[in-house]
Amino acid sequence: MSQENSLPTTPAMLWRWLGRGLRIVGIAIVCILMLDLVAWLGLKLAGHRETPYLDPALVYPGASWGAELLDESAAVRLAWNPYCYWRAAPFASRYVNVDADGRRRTWDGGAPRVTGVNVRVHRVFVFGASPIFGVDARDDYTIPSLLAKDLNQADIGNVEVIDYGQPGYVSTQELIGFLLALRADQRPDLVVFYDGFNDADAAYRSGTAGITAGEGQRAREFNLLNHTLASRRRALYRAAAGTFLTESSLGIVLRTIRRHHPGAVSDRKTGKSLPIVNPAARRPGARLADTVAADYLKNLRLADATAAGLGIRMLVYWQPSLATKSPRSAFESRLAGEAARAAPGEEQFVREVGSDLRAIMVTPGYRGPRITDLSTILNGQRSCFVDDVNLVEGCDAVIASRIAAGAIPVLQELAARERLAPRPFQFRGR
Repeated sequence: MSQENSLPTTPAMLWRWLGRGLRIVGIAIVCILMLDLVAWLGLKLAGHRETPYLDPALVYPGASWGAELLDESAAVRLAWNPYCYWRAAPFASRYVNVDADGRRRTWDGGAPRVTGVNVRVHRVFVFGASPIFGVDARDDYTIPSLLAKDLNQADIGNVEVIDYGQPGYVSTQELIGFLLALRADQRPDLVVFYDGFNDADAAYRSGTAGITAGEGQRAREFNLLNHTLASRRRALYRAAAGTFLTESSLGIVLRTIRRHHPGAVSDRKTGKSLPIVNPAARRPGARLADTVAADYLKNLRLADATAAGLGIRMLVYWQPSLATKSPRSAFESRLAGEAARAAPGEEQFVREVGSDLRAIMVTPGYRGPRITDLSTILNGQRSCFVDDVNLVEGCDAVIASRIAAGAIPVLQELAARERLAPRPFQFRGR
């Protein structure tokens, strides 16, 4: 065939190949979407819950409200919040309610029992992460709500407890949240900090002390929607593709199969089947646990100095976690096994941070705030944890009771001072 005759056919051939390629891609996409739909239907019919702690039969056996509570708790979303990165978005349901400021509803709505113009209400702010927010607990059975019940039963007068807990917060975010509340003229008589685990967890996963959870992800997200930067557009496409692969119904099915049935791989040399090995435990730097404890104490010193300057009393509690619970129930042992596979070595690291913190506090000359160590308070309890750190309602009550034991004398002292304080002279002339 001559060159003249072959040239006109080349564009036609290219268009035919392009059409075939597009049809193949289209068919592949349709097949993937159909498989994803089948996977989604299968998950729905099986009543799949990707994490075991979302199974009401395991968390709240026999409770008629268990499934509804866990579904509501899982539906809570986070919204952007300046300075602190995030806070809970407003949410309304039967058992879980969050106001416009991201605060969880507390028992009795925080309203004083006795009303009147001159009624004195003692205000208590409680800061912490998800255990204070009350993940997987009803509004009236979170730690702040149970604390409010205990305090209002004591001989103090009216007490209002405000829940400033936020899922995932570390102590630095709590400190900033405290400062923001004060800036907004929201002043308590007593502030309570209940935390510790997330500081250790964030440091273990990142290898750096003193940062928030998910810092690396936010670094990847920075400028992701900036369409003027070509590199960020490519990052956005990669992130979208990765999210589809991991969070589609197919991805969830594959992840679930791999978690429950690790399967095996073949050795290239021998051809023998070998079990999939868990990832190696992270080996944090020798001083990382010390640095986490030191940074945590620095945040508390700043909070304490701020509170003292305003005449606010402060109580601090180092929280218990699954890493420090002994003995564990069968369900807690299952949770611990899954946590060890997901983050090998973290349990030991959490214990090391707590140990380093205790060592610092008993050092001669230590002048920092007093911290009440609750890391072992739940030992001997039948079953408390629904994940690494969140608790069932019955164990929330144990924590609330212990915090109340420290808060009641403080508030009683304040109430006594107010009763003894001289009243301003009032001239009552005719």
